[in-house]
Amino acid sequence: MGIYILILLIFCFLSILDFFFFNHFEKAIGKKILVIAISIFLIFFAGLRTLSPDIEIYKSMFDEVEAGNLDSWMIQFTEPGYVFLLRILSPLTFQISLVIIATIGVLLKVNFFLKYSPFVFLSLIIYFTTDFMMKEMGQIRHGIAMGIIFYGYDCLINKKKNFFLFIVVLATLFHFSAICVLPLYFIYNSKKTIFFYFSSIFLMLPFVIFDVKGVIFRFMSFLPIESFSSKAEAYSGSDFANRIGFNSTFFLLIVMFSILLFLKYKTTYKPEIINIFVNIYFLGIVYFMVFNSISEFSLRTNVYFRMLDILILPILIYNFRYRILGLFLLILILLNTFKTLNNRYNDEAISYTYFPYQSIFD
Repeated sequence: MGIYILILLIFCFLSILDFFFFNHFEKAIGKKILVIAISIFLIFFAGLRTLSPDIEIYKSMFDEVEAGNLDSWMIQFTEPGYVFLLRILSPLTFQISLVIIATIGVLLKVNFFLKYSPFVFLSLIIYFTTDFMMKEMGQIRHGIAMGIIFYGYDCLINKKKNFFLFIVVLATLFHFSAICVLPLYFIYNSKKTIFFYFSSIFLMLPFVIFDVKGVIFRFMSFLPIESFSSKAEAYSGSDFANRIGFNSTFFLLIVMFSILLFLKYKTTYKPEIINIFVNIYFLGIVYFMVFNSISEFSLRTNVYFRMLDILILPILIYNFRYRILGLFLLILILLNTFKTLNNRYNDEAISYTYFPYQSIFD
């Protein structure tokens, strides 16, 4: 666990430095060079690992493609974009392929942080303990799709609405769940009242209170898309179909959404992006509530929108009128990142896939 703590301590130091010297540090070329160096480190940290969740499955996929067994059941049930990428990478080694895949995921996300986070090092530390460890070091297909969707959000912000459609399709080729982002094409720039958002959440509460997985699975089984109907059949009797209910994640989503609504009217940092963020986050809450009876669907879809937390908290700190309050919140966030890491260390179900960190040099 030592290497993880060391990385967090370095990120904490840079986050505090960024907080105190933001006005002098905001556009400094040295800051960008440092972020690029950190990105390169994260790429090799993820890509050179030999112990992580699902690594054996991804090794098997790579071996099947390398051997030309494209008709195997494992490849047939894998998204075509990822299979195509493996075919390009098959002349290389599996470890090099992991480095290239990590490069795609990390660079797409860090580039978004650089553009839209006032405190990029704080965004990096939140990213490291959440999406980086879970996606770039584990569910790498999902990690690629999330990185591509971040680029899609950038397209919406810059009014490249039609190109956003292409980006969503591209992300879906790496993970089918990315199709859930498509409705943003129609609603990303809509301007609704606070009453509209919270009354909508109130009307969706029955999906959280009652178990409606039977209705959802039945609806999915009639869809003409093979992957959706097969997922419905596979998950219907599994542990992935557990109801979430009113848990801490639900309340945290409401809190973060409330912060976004506050920033919509009060922010002094890039106010043009906040309304778009509000609509993105709201769609994520809709998915979380509607699919609440099926934990796998609820969490896998919501994560595309909840990952904006990485930006919301730094923007909130930037808007504090009194810097002491911003510093207090910053310290709380930094402490929570250590708590998140400790929770993962103590989780017997996954801790053995992360700790101790192992790479090809061990």
